[in-house]
Amino acid sequence: MRALDATVRDVLAKLPKALKGSKGAAMSLLQDDASSASGIYAALRVLYKQNWLLWEHETVWVTLLKESGVNLSNKNRQKALAAKTLLMVPAFWWDAAVFENTALAFNSAIVDVTILQEATPGQLNWAVFETSLLFNALGDISDTPAFDYEPMGYAAAVLHRAGFIQAPEFLSFAQESLTKLNRDGTSVTEDAVRSAWDDYTKEKTKRELTDSSLDVQLTHLATVDAYMEKRLKRLNADLELLTSQ
Repeated sequence: MRALDATVRDVLAKLPKALKGSKGAAMSLLQDDASSASGIYAALRVLYKQNWLLWEHETVWVTLLKESGVNLSNKNRQKALAAKTLLMVPAFWWDAAVFENTALAFNSAIVDVTILQEATPGQLNWAVFETSLLFNALGDISDTPAFDYEPMGYAAAVLHRAGFIQAPEFLSFAQESLTKLNRDGTSVTEDAVRSAWDDYTKEKTKRELTDSSLDVQLTHLATVDAYMEKRLKRLNADLELLTSQ
């Protein structure tokens, strides 16, 4: 992610501008299931300003269909609702169920609140990143809230089951809980993983990772990093579409 710092700054600058984007671009994003949650939220703001935030959910879908001919998919409906809820009632930072469902929605997964759907480490890492961007750029509070014990425990459990020793960058809030789950011992230490990952991210030409205990940990982190880059590029493309027309 360090190599994408400029893209992150670009995204933060574009988010407020995207709310004044073109209606044609907004329509395009709303009809694409791969659109980011921030892109979907911004597109609805372009079409209906802040009015839609006060409407019942069904009113939004029906109005969109009648006025624009867009039958919003379930995936994009859930992204819209997750982003709207995040900015109005930020339970994402203290409620494990909201944390999980928001993470799934922000990663284009179909959310079923009647069952437990465990998000992946990559999905959680991205959701924490994108929610923070959205909240900082468009929320009424300048700083994102601190995570409470429920999301901490949830993220730590997901990482533990996936074999992580060191939490990815945006899940560092769960490191203490993850360490406790790994208290029976690990093949390599957190410090060793942290140091090796720091060195690995500085390599201009990445070496091939092996099946050693340390490299397995680097593979976990590199997989999350690759997913983050993919999602960030899509988010940036969504906002570029809204702000360039």
